[in-house]
Amino acid sequence: MSSGPSSLDRMIKQDIFCLDPVSEMEMWIACLNGYFRYHVLPTKGHIVDLGRNFYEELRAADWILGRIQELAAELISNDQAEVKEVACDVAGSPPQSTHVLSPFREQMAIGARLILVIEAVNDIRIIVREKLHTGIISFPFFKSVGRILNRELSTFRKSWIFSDLLWRRVSRSRQQAACHGFLLSVGSAEMRLETTALFARICRILMTARYVTEGLRIDFNYKAFLALFLHLRTQGNILIRRLQQWLARWELLAPGGSEAIAPLMFALKLEMRRVFQQELLEIEKEGRIEVAYARLEDAAGVLWNCYQNVFISLARAFNPGFDEYQIFSNLASRETESVCVYNDLCTIREMVALALESRPEADELLRSLGVFRETSMRYLMFKDWGLLESFIDRLRVSSGDESMSLLGRFLVFLDTLILSVEKRAALRVLDTRGEREAAGN
Repeated sequence: MSSGPSSLDRMIKQDIFCLDPVSEMEMWIACLNGYFRYHVLPTKGHIVDLGRNFYEELRAADWILGRIQELAAELISNDQAEVKEVACDVAGSPPQSTHVLSPFREQMAIGARLILVIEAVNDIRIIVREKLHTGIISFPFFKSVGRILNRELSTFRKSWIFSDLLWRRVSRSRQQAACHGFLLSVGSAEMRLETTALFARICRILMTARYVTEGLRIDFNYKAFLALFLHLRTQGNILIRRLQQWLARWELLAPGGSEAIAPLMFALKLEMRRVFQQELLEIEKEGRIEVAYARLEDAAGVLWNCYQNVFISLARAFNPGFDEYQIFSNLASRETESVCVYNDLCTIREMVALALESRPEADELLRSLGVFRETSMRYLMFKDWGLLESFIDRLRVSSGDESMSLLGRFLVFLDTLILSVEKRAALRVLDTRGEREAAGN
Protein backbone atom coordinates (compact mmCIF):
# COMPACT_ATOMS: atom_id res chain seq x y z
CA MET A 1 0.00 0.00 0.00
CA SER A 2 1.40 3.35 -1.02
CA SER A 3 1.89 5.83 1.78
CA GLY A 4 2.29 8.83 -0.54
CA PRO A 5 5.39 10.95 -1.03
CA SER A 6 7.86 11.03 1.84
CA SER A 7 9.09 14.24 3.44
CA LEU A 8 12.35 13.73 1.55
CA ASP A 9 10.50 13.50 -1.76
CA ARG A 10 8.53 16.64 -0.98
CA MET A 11 11.73 18.43 0.00
CA ILE A 12 13.49 17.44 -3.20
CA LYS A 13 10.65 18.88 -5.27
CA GLN A 14 11.22 22.28 -3.66
CA ASP A 15 13.83 24.62 -5.09
CA ILE A 16 16.84 23.55 -3.03
CA PHE A 17 19.00 26.32 -4.49
CA CYS A 18 17.14 29.26 -2.94
CA LEU A 19 18.99 30.77 0.01
CA ASP A 20 17.18 30.92 3.34
CA PRO A 21 18.18 33.76 5.72
CA VAL A 22 20.70 31.70 7.71
CA SER A 23 22.43 30.34 4.62
CA GLU A 24 22.56 33.81 3.09
CA MET A 25 24.08 35.21 6.27
CA GLU A 26 26.68 32.42 6.28
CA MET A 27 27.49 33.20 2.64
CA TRP A 28 28.06 36.92 3.30
CA ILE A 29 30.15 36.27 6.44
CA ALA A 30 32.36 33.81 4.52
CA CYS A 31 32.52 36.28 1.64
CA LEU A 32 33.77 39.10 3.90
CA ASN A 33 36.39 36.81 5.41
CA GLY A 34 38.13 36.65 2.03
CA TYR A 35 37.09 40.08 0.77
CA PHE A 36 39.26 42.06 3.20
CA ARG A 37 42.31 39.98 2.30
CA TYR A 38 41.88 41.65 -1.07
CA HIS A 39 42.76 38.94 -3.57
CA VAL A 40 41.64 40.86 -6.64
CA LEU A 41 40.23 39.39 -9.82
CA PRO A 42 42.91 38.86 -12.48
CA THR A 43 44.31 41.87 -14.30
CA LYS A 44 46.82 42.02 -17.13
CA GLY A 45 50.22 41.63 -15.49
CA HIS A 46 48.50 40.93 -12.12
CA ILE A 47 49.85 44.20 -10.69
CA VAL A 48 47.82 45.47 -7.73
CA ASP A 49 48.06 49.14 -6.72
CA LEU A 50 47.69 49.16 -2.93
CA GLY A 51 48.33 52.90 -2.80
CA ARG A 52 45.08 53.78 -4.55
CA ASN A 53 41.79 54.83 -2.98
CA PHE A 54 39.74 51.91 -1.58
CA TYR A 55 36.56 53.97 -1.27
CA GLU A 56 34.42 51.75 -3.55
CA GLU A 57 35.60 48.57 -1.83
CA LEU A 58 34.71 49.91 1.62
CA ARG A 59 31.36 51.19 0.36
CA ALA A 60 30.57 47.69 -0.93
CA ALA A 61 31.56 46.23 2.45
CA ASP A 62 29.15 48.67 4.12
CA TRP A 63 26.37 47.46 1.79
CA ILE A 64 27.14 43.83 2.74
CA LEU A 65 27.11 44.70 6.45
CA GLY A 66 23.72 46.33 5.99
CA ARG A 67 22.46 43.12 4.42
CA ILE A 68 23.80 41.06 7.36
CA GLN A 69 21.95 43.37 9.76
CA GLU A 70 18.71 42.88 7.80
CA LEU A 71 19.11 39.10 7.89
CA ALA A 72 19.85 39.09 11.63
CA ALA A 73 16.76 41.23 12.27
CA GLU A 74 14.66 38.82 10.17
CA LEU A 75 15.96 35.84 12.16
CA ILE A 76 15.19 37.60 15.45
CA SER A 77 11.65 38.24 14.26
CA ASN A 78 11.25 34.57 13.30
CA ASP A 79 12.69 33.40 16.62
CA GLN A 80 10.41 35.69 18.59
CA ALA A 81 7.44 33.99 16.99
CA GLU A 82 8.88 30.62 18.00
CA VAL A 83 9.56 31.89 21.54
CA LYS A 84 5.89 32.85 21.89
CA GLU A 85 4.89 29.32 20.89
CA VAL A 86 7.31 27.81 23.42
CA ALA A 87 6.10 30.27 26.09
CA CYS A 88 2.55 29.00 25.60
CA ASP A 89 3.83 25.45 26.13
CA VAL A 90 5.68 26.54 29.27
CA ALA A 91 2.57 28.21 30.67
CA GLY A 92 0.63 24.97 30.38
CA SER A 93 3.39 22.71 31.79
CA PRO A 94 4.43 21.90 35.37
CA PRO A 95 7.35 23.99 36.73
CA GLN A 96 9.67 20.99 36.66
CA SER A 97 9.21 20.41 32.92
CA THR A 98 12.83 21.06 31.93
CA HIS A 99 12.21 19.49 28.51
CA VAL A 100 10.00 22.48 27.73
CA LEU A 101 12.16 25.12 29.40
CA SER A 102 15.35 24.03 27.60
CA PRO A 103 14.15 25.01 24.07
CA PHE A 104 12.79 28.24 25.54
CA ARG A 105 16.23 29.13 26.95
CA GLU A 106 17.91 28.22 23.66
CA GLN A 107 15.54 30.49 21.73
CA MET A 108 16.22 33.37 24.11
CA ALA A 109 20.01 32.81 23.84
CA ILE A 110 19.86 32.82 20.03
CA GLY A 111 17.87 36.05 19.98
CA ALA A 112 20.26 37.72 22.44
CA ARG A 113 23.31 36.70 20.40
CA LEU A 114 21.79 37.99 17.18
CA ILE A 115 21.11 41.33 18.87
CA LEU A 116 24.80 41.51 19.85
CA VAL A 117 25.77 40.85 16.23
CA ILE A 118 23.50 43.66 15.01
CA GLU A 119 24.97 46.05 17.58
CA ALA A 120 28.58 45.11 16.77
CA VAL A 121 28.00 45.46 13.02
CA ASN A 122 26.24 48.77 13.56
CA ASP A 123 29.20 50.12 15.60
CA ILE A 124 31.59 49.20 12.79
CA ARG A 125 29.26 50.74 10.17
CA ILE A 126 29.23 54.03 12.07
CA ILE A 127 33.04 54.18 11.86
CA VAL A 128 33.01 53.10 8.22
CA ARG A 129 30.44 55.71 7.18
CA GLU A 130 32.24 58.49 9.00
CA LYS A 131 35.40 57.57 7.11
CA LEU A 132 33.53 57.27 3.80
CA HIS A 133 32.48 60.92 4.17
CA THR A 134 36.14 61.89 3.74
CA GLY A 135 36.20 60.24 0.31
CA ILE A 136 39.70 58.79 0.87
CA ILE A 137 40.16 55.22 2.12
CA SER A 138 43.70 53.90 2.48
CA PHE A 139 44.56 50.22 2.20
CA PRO A 140 45.76 50.00 5.87
CA PHE A 141 42.41 51.39 7.08
CA PHE A 142 40.53 48.97 4.78
CA LYS A 143 42.50 46.02 6.18
CA SER A 144 42.08 47.16 9.79
CA VAL A 145 38.29 47.33 9.42
CA GLY A 146 38.37 43.83 7.96
CA ARG A 147 40.38 42.39 10.85
CA ILE A 148 38.08 43.89 13.50
CA LEU A 149 34.95 42.88 11.64
CA ASN A 150 36.04 39.34 10.81
CA ARG A 151 37.05 38.65 14.42
CA GLU A 152 33.52 39.42 15.52
CA LEU A 153 31.77 37.62 12.68
CA SER A 154 34.06 34.57 12.79
CA THR A 155 33.41 34.17 16.52
CA PHE A 156 29.68 34.24 15.84
CA ARG A 157 29.94 31.85 12.89
CA LYS A 158 31.88 29.30 14.99
CA SER A 159 29.50 29.50 17.95
CA TRP A 160 27.02 26.76 18.87
CA ILE A 161 24.26 29.29 18.35
CA PHE A 162 25.02 29.71 14.65
CA SER A 163 25.45 25.95 14.22
CA ASP A 164 22.07 25.47 15.85
CA LEU A 165 20.54 28.05 13.51
CA LEU A 166 21.98 26.27 10.48
CA TRP A 167 20.75 22.84 11.42
CA ARG A 168 17.30 24.06 12.42
CA ARG A 169 16.78 25.64 9.02
CA VAL A 170 15.92 23.67 5.90
CA SER A 171 18.87 24.46 3.63
CA ARG A 172 21.20 21.70 4.82
CA SER A 173 18.33 19.21 4.94
CA ARG A 174 17.47 20.08 1.36
CA GLN A 175 21.07 19.55 0.28
CA GLN A 176 21.15 16.16 1.97
CA ALA A 177 17.76 15.28 0.48
CA ALA A 178 19.04 16.16 -2.97
CA CYS A 179 21.57 13.34 -2.95
CA HIS A 180 19.69 10.98 -0.63
CA GLY A 181 18.27 8.64 -3.27
CA PHE A 182 21.28 8.00 -5.47
CA LEU A 183 23.70 7.51 -2.57
CA LEU A 184 21.71 4.77 -0.87
CA SER A 185 23.55 2.23 -3.05
CA VAL A 186 26.93 3.34 -1.67
CA GLY A 187 27.94 0.51 0.67
CA SER A 188 30.41 2.31 2.92
CA ALA A 189 28.83 4.69 5.43
CA GLU A 190 32.07 6.69 5.53
CA MET A 191 32.14 7.05 1.74
CA ARG A 192 28.48 8.05 1.75
CA LEU A 193 29.19 10.74 4.33
CA GLU A 194 32.13 12.18 2.35
CA THR A 195 30.20 12.05 -0.92
CA THR A 196 27.21 13.78 0.68
CA ALA A 197 29.59 16.52 1.83
CA LEU A 198 30.78 16.92 -1.78
CA PHE A 199 27.22 17.34 -3.04
CA ALA A 200 26.41 19.74 -0.20
CA ARG A 201 29.39 21.89 -1.20
CA ILE A 202 28.27 21.90 -4.85
CA CYS A 203 24.76 22.85 -3.69
CA ARG A 204 26.09 25.81 -1.71
CA ILE A 205 28.05 27.03 -4.75
CA LEU A 206 24.93 26.71 -6.91
CA MET A 207 22.94 28.63 -4.28
CA THR A 208 25.48 31.46 -4.45
CA ALA A 209 25.49 31.47 -8.26
CA ARG A 210 21.67 31.60 -8.27
CA TYR A 211 21.72 34.44 -5.72
CA VAL A 212 24.14 36.42 -7.90
CA THR A 213 22.02 35.95 -11.02
CA GLU A 214 18.82 37.03 -9.27
CA GLY A 215 20.53 39.80 -7.31
CA LEU A 216 21.89 41.40 -10.47
CA ARG A 217 18.31 41.85 -11.64
CA ILE A 218 16.86 43.05 -8.32
CA ASP A 219 19.38 45.07 -6.33
CA PHE A 220 22.47 45.59 -8.44
CA ASN A 221 25.56 46.49 -6.40
CA TYR A 222 28.63 46.25 -8.59
CA LYS A 223 31.38 45.79 -5.99
CA ALA A 224 29.31 43.65 -3.61
CA PHE A 225 28.66 41.10 -6.33
CA LEU A 226 32.30 41.19 -7.37
CA ALA A 227 33.03 40.15 -3.77
CA LEU A 228 30.70 37.18 -4.26
CA PHE A 229 32.59 36.19 -7.41
CA LEU A 230 35.82 36.17 -5.40
CA HIS A 231 34.02 33.95 -2.89
CA LEU A 232 32.88 31.65 -5.71
CA ARG A 233 36.46 31.39 -6.98
CA THR A 234 37.67 30.37 -3.51
CA GLN A 235 34.86 27.84 -3.12
CA GLY A 236 35.57 26.41 -6.57
CA ASN A 237 39.24 25.87 -5.72
CA ILE A 238 38.27 24.19 -2.43
CA LEU A 239 35.85 21.90 -4.30
CA ILE A 240 38.60 20.84 -6.72
CA ARG A 241 40.83 19.94 -3.76
CA ARG A 242 37.99 17.97 -2.14
CA LEU A 243 37.40 16.08 -5.39
CA GLN A 244 41.11 15.23 -5.55
CA GLN A 245 41.02 13.95 -1.97
CA TRP A 246 37.90 11.90 -2.65
CA LEU A 247 39.53 10.39 -5.74
CA ALA A 248 42.67 9.42 -3.82
CA ARG A 249 40.64 7.83 -1.03
CA TRP A 250 37.84 5.98 -2.84
CA GLU A 251 39.16 5.31 -6.35
CA LEU A 252 39.22 1.52 -5.95
CA LEU A 253 35.95 1.17 -4.02
CA ALA A 254 33.90 3.39 -6.35
CA PRO A 255 35.27 3.08 -9.91
CA GLY A 256 32.15 4.69 -11.42
CA GLY A 257 32.53 7.82 -9.34
CA SER A 258 36.28 7.90 -9.94
CA GLU A 259 35.84 7.77 -13.73
CA ALA A 260 33.49 10.76 -13.54
CA ILE A 261 35.57 12.91 -11.17
CA ALA A 262 38.76 13.17 -13.27
CA PRO A 263 37.08 14.83 -16.29
CA LEU A 264 34.93 16.93 -13.95
CA MET A 265 38.03 18.41 -12.33
CA PHE A 266 39.44 19.23 -15.76
CA ALA A 267 36.16 20.88 -16.82
CA LEU A 268 35.97 22.85 -13.56
CA LYS A 269 39.48 24.23 -13.97
CA LEU A 270 38.76 25.12 -17.60
CA GLU A 271 35.49 26.94 -16.84
CA MET A 272 36.93 28.78 -13.82
CA ARG A 273 39.82 29.95 -15.98
CA ARG A 274 37.33 31.09 -18.60
CA VAL A 275 35.28 33.05 -16.01
CA PHE A 276 38.03 34.62 -13.93
CA GLN A 277 40.75 35.11 -16.54
CA GLN A 278 38.57 35.96 -19.54
CA GLU A 279 34.97 36.97 -18.74
CA LEU A 280 35.94 39.05 -15.67
CA LEU A 281 39.41 40.13 -16.73
CA GLU A 282 40.00 43.72 -15.54
CA ILE A 283 36.30 44.19 -14.81
CA GLU A 284 37.24 46.37 -11.82
CA LYS A 285 38.44 48.96 -14.33
CA GLU A 286 35.20 48.89 -16.32
CA GLY A 287 33.60 52.33 -16.19
CA ARG A 288 30.39 51.54 -18.08
CA ILE A 289 27.88 50.02 -15.68
CA GLU A 290 25.81 48.36 -18.44
CA VAL A 291 28.92 46.56 -19.74
CA ALA A 292 29.87 45.47 -16.21
CA TYR A 293 26.34 44.16 -15.72
CA ALA A 294 26.47 42.14 -18.95
CA ARG A 295 29.86 40.62 -18.08
CA LEU A 296 28.76 39.70 -14.56
CA GLU A 297 25.55 38.14 -15.81
CA ASP A 298 27.43 36.12 -18.42
CA ALA A 299 29.99 34.93 -15.85
CA ALA A 300 27.26 33.92 -13.38
CA GLY A 301 25.50 31.97 -16.12
CA VAL A 302 28.70 30.12 -17.04
CA LEU A 303 29.31 29.17 -13.39
CA TRP A 304 25.72 28.02 -12.88
CA ASN A 305 25.81 25.84 -16.00
CA CYS A 306 29.20 24.46 -15.03
CA TYR A 307 28.26 23.43 -11.49
CA GLN A 308 24.85 22.19 -12.59
CA ASN A 309 26.60 19.84 -15.03
CA VAL A 310 29.06 18.81 -12.30
CA PHE A 311 26.15 17.88 -10.01
CA ILE A 312 24.32 15.95 -12.74
CA SER A 313 27.41 14.11 -13.99
CA LEU A 314 28.46 13.09 -10.49
CA ALA A 315 24.93 11.98 -9.62
CA ARG A 316 24.74 9.81 -12.75
CA ALA A 317 28.05 8.21 -11.84
CA PHE A 318 26.38 6.78 -8.72
CA ASN A 319 22.96 6.24 -10.29
CA PRO A 320 22.70 6.06 -14.12
CA GLY A 321 18.93 6.52 -13.82
CA PHE A 322 19.23 9.80 -11.92
CA ASP A 323 16.50 12.22 -12.99
CA GLU A 324 18.00 15.70 -13.06
CA TYR A 325 14.54 17.23 -13.63
CA GLN A 326 13.58 16.29 -10.07
CA ILE A 327 16.38 18.47 -8.67
CA PHE A 328 16.76 21.20 -11.30
CA SER A 329 13.19 22.37 -11.73
CA ASN A 330 14.26 25.09 -14.20
CA LEU A 331 15.73 22.67 -16.75
CA ALA A 332 12.46 22.05 -18.58
CA SER A 333 11.75 25.77 -19.08
CA ARG A 334 15.37 26.44 -20.04
CA GLU A 335 15.20 23.68 -22.63
CA THR A 336 12.10 25.25 -24.15
CA GLU A 337 13.73 28.70 -24.18
CA SER A 338 17.01 27.39 -25.64
CA VAL A 339 15.30 25.40 -28.39
CA CYS A 340 13.02 28.35 -29.18
CA VAL A 341 15.81 30.90 -29.54
CA TYR A 342 18.00 28.39 -31.44
CA ASN A 343 15.27 27.64 -33.99
CA ASP A 344 14.39 31.32 -34.44
CA LEU A 345 18.04 32.27 -34.97
CA CYS A 346 18.45 29.52 -37.56
CA THR A 347 15.33 30.76 -39.39
CA ILE A 348 16.64 34.33 -39.38
CA ARG A 349 20.02 33.11 -40.64
CA GLU A 350 18.33 31.42 -43.61
CA MET A 351 16.42 34.61 -44.37
CA VAL A 352 19.63 36.68 -44.23
CA ALA A 353 21.31 34.27 -46.63
CA LEU A 354 18.33 34.59 -49.02
CA ALA A 355 18.34 38.37 -48.66
CA LEU A 356 21.98 38.43 -49.75
CA GLU A 357 20.91 36.71 -52.95
CA SER A 358 17.58 38.53 -53.50
CA ARG A 359 16.86 42.00 -52.13
CA PRO A 360 13.01 41.55 -52.05
CA GLU A 361 13.49 39.09 -49.16
CA ALA A 362 14.81 41.95 -46.99
CA ASP A 363 11.33 43.27 -46.10
CA GLU A 364 10.24 39.90 -44.75
CA LEU A 365 13.53 39.68 -42.87
CA LEU A 366 12.92 43.02 -41.13
CA ARG A 367 9.41 41.92 -40.09
CA SER A 368 10.81 38.68 -38.64
CA LEU A 369 13.56 40.56 -36.81
CA GLY A 370 10.90 42.80 -35.25
CA VAL A 371 8.99 39.76 -34.00
CA PHE A 372 12.21 38.17 -32.71
CA ARG A 373 13.10 41.36 -30.82
CA GLU A 374 9.75 41.27 -29.00
CA THR A 375 9.74 37.53 -28.24
CA SER A 376 12.75 35.19 -28.32
CA MET A 377 15.47 37.81 -27.92
CA ARG A 378 14.87 37.94 -24.15
CA TYR A 379 16.21 34.37 -23.92
CA LEU A 380 19.63 35.50 -25.16
CA MET A 381 22.39 36.59 -22.81
CA PHE A 382 22.23 40.30 -21.98
CA LYS A 383 25.64 40.89 -23.59
CA ASP A 384 24.30 39.83 -27.01
CA TRP A 385 21.40 42.27 -27.01
CA GLY A 386 23.42 45.37 -27.86
CA LEU A 387 24.99 44.03 -31.07
CA LEU A 388 21.75 42.44 -32.22
CA GLU A 389 19.79 45.65 -31.63
CA SER A 390 22.48 47.59 -33.49
CA PHE A 391 22.27 45.31 -36.53
CA ILE A 392 18.45 45.49 -36.60
CA ASP A 393 18.40 49.31 -36.36
CA ARG A 394 21.09 49.73 -39.04
CA LEU A 395 19.38 47.28 -41.40
CA ARG A 396 16.17 49.32 -41.22
CA VAL A 397 17.86 52.48 -42.57
CA SER A 398 20.49 50.99 -44.88
CA SER A 399 20.15 50.53 -48.64
CA GLY A 400 22.05 49.38 -51.71
CA ASP A 401 25.62 48.21 -51.33
CA GLU A 402 25.72 49.34 -47.71
CA SER A 403 22.77 47.04 -46.93
CA MET A 404 24.45 44.06 -48.65
CA SER A 405 27.70 44.63 -46.76
CA LEU A 406 25.78 44.90 -43.49
CA LEU A 407 23.87 41.68 -44.22
CA GLY A 408 27.18 39.89 -44.78
CA ARG A 409 28.50 41.01 -41.40
CA PHE A 410 25.15 40.13 -39.80
CA LEU A 411 25.39 36.61 -41.23
CA VAL A 412 28.81 36.12 -39.61
CA PHE A 413 27.44 37.45 -36.30
CA LEU A 414 24.48 35.05 -36.48
CA ASP A 415 26.78 32.07 -37.12
CA THR A 416 28.77 32.97 -34.01
CA LEU A 417 25.63 33.53 -31.95
CA ILE A 418 24.04 30.24 -33.04
CA LEU A 419 27.24 28.40 -32.12
CA SER A 420 27.13 30.03 -28.68
CA VAL A 421 23.50 28.98 -28.14
CA GLU A 422 24.34 25.42 -29.25
CA LYS A 423 26.83 25.21 -26.40
CA ARG A 424 24.20 25.99 -23.79
CA ALA A 425 24.03 23.45 -20.98
CA ALA A 426 20.27 23.08 -21.47
CA LEU A 427 20.74 21.79 -25.01
CA ARG A 428 23.54 19.45 -23.91
CA VAL A 429 21.31 18.04 -21.15
CA LEU A 430 18.44 17.70 -23.64
CA ASP A 431 20.65 15.69 -26.02
CA THR A 432 21.81 13.44 -23.17
CA ARG A 433 18.25 12.84 -22.00
CA GLY A 434 17.22 11.87 -25.52
CA GLU A 435 20.11 9.44 -25.76
CA ARG A 436 19.12 7.80 -22.46
CA GLU A 437 15.47 7.51 -23.51
CA ALA A 438 16.54 5.96 -26.82
CA ALA A 439 18.75 3.50 -24.99
CA GLY A 440 15.84 2.59 -22.71
CA ASN A 441 13.66 1.82 -25.70
